[in-house]
Amino acid sequence: MSQSSASSDPAQHNHKSPNNMTAASTTDADGESSSRVDKLARALHVPESFIPSLTDRRQWKNFIRCMLVTFGTMVVMLAQTSLNKIGQAAFFGAIMSQMLPPSMALSIYIFALLTLLIGLCFGWAWGVAAMAAALRARDQVLLQQEVSREQSAYDTTANIEAQYQASIFRGAFLDPRASVVYGVFLFVGTYFLGFLRATKPRL
Repeated sequence: MSQSSASSDPAQHNHKSPNNMTAASTTDADGESSSRVDKLARALHVPESFIPSLTDRRQWKNFIRCMLVTFGTMVVMLAQTSLNKIGQAAFFGAIMSQMLPPSMALSIYIFALLTLLIGLCFGWAWGVAAMAAALRARDQVLLQQEVSREQSAYDTTANIEAQYQASIFRGAFLDPRASVVYGVFLFVGTYFLGFLRATKPRL
């Protein structure tokens, strides 16, 4: 009995299970990859606080996901077909990919997107209200005089719409009363959001 048990013990020690062998090989591979990354990081003078992120698979998955989203928004912004459909607002996608990258859990990310959407809708509504109030405060007679003066200087052989847009960007149709209304709306909106942020930081 004792001899048989003694003879079976070395067999048990010598023969490892496949699961243990797989786990051991995985651990060895991870150790080799981490050591290679450590050597490369020291050669490139990477900060010590950044080295653990280089060996974390979760961090690499988040990085690849964020880069894919950023690349997609850049394609939408630079492709002429999508740019003709969306217009100048195409760069908002690239901005949002940096302000709210997809590096969090799906449920939390959806909640953050909904919160951001509510904020965008509120900002859009506030801007529309400011524009409506500024148009009411604008002197229509002065506006017609400015438009007539600019149109008389346009080159009829060139693109009239492009010249009109250039006049807008040059500030040829600015009205002090409308600018004051925009300033008041900007101050009130900024003060309200700052006050809300200071008193309700969890929001």
